[in-house]
Amino acid sequence: DGMDLDGGKGADRSASDSACLMIESLSRGFAHRSDLASTLLKCIRDTPHGGHHPPADVWLLACCASAPHNRPKVKSVLKSKASSGGFTSRLLRESLAGNGPALTGLFGALCDLADGLLRSSDGAGRELGGTLYGSLFDEFEEPMQRQEVVGSLVTHV
Repeated sequence: DGMDLDGGKGADRSASDSACLMIESLSRGFAHRSDLASTLLKCIRDTPHGGHHPPADVWLLACCASAPHNRPKVKSVLKSKASSGGFTSRLLRESLAGNGPALTGLFGALCDLADGLLRSSDGAGRELGGTLYGSLFDEFEEPMQRQEVVGSLVTHV
C-alpha cells in the first residue's frame, strides 16, 4: 500500500547507491582515458584565483586520483590550488560532509591525497591535508577506515 517501512532510508540508500555507481564510472573513465583526466586537471588548474570551485571539483579530482598513475598530477593541482586559496578547508569539509557512503570507493585515494598535502612544504597545503584527514575520520565511521586515518597521521609525527 505504499507505506514507507524504513523511515525514508530506502530513498537515502538509493541516492547513495546511485552516487557510488556514478563515482565508480567516473573513476574508471579517468583511469582509462588520459585525455579526460588531462582536460579535468587543466580546467581546474586554469580556474582563476578567486574563481569558484564547487564541491564537484573535489569529487572529480578524487575520482581522477583513484587511478594511481593520475595521483601525482592531482596532488600537484591540489597543492597549487591550496597555496593560491582556490581550495580551502571549508570547501573540503563541505564536499565530504554527509557523503561518506558515496565516497567509500575513493577512501584510499583520498587518504593518499591527504598524505601528499600534509607533506607539502606550503602551509596552506599542510592545512588542507590536516582538514582532509579530519574530514575522513569524521565521515567514515568504520573502525578499519578510522584506524587507517590514524595510522597515516602517526607516520607524520
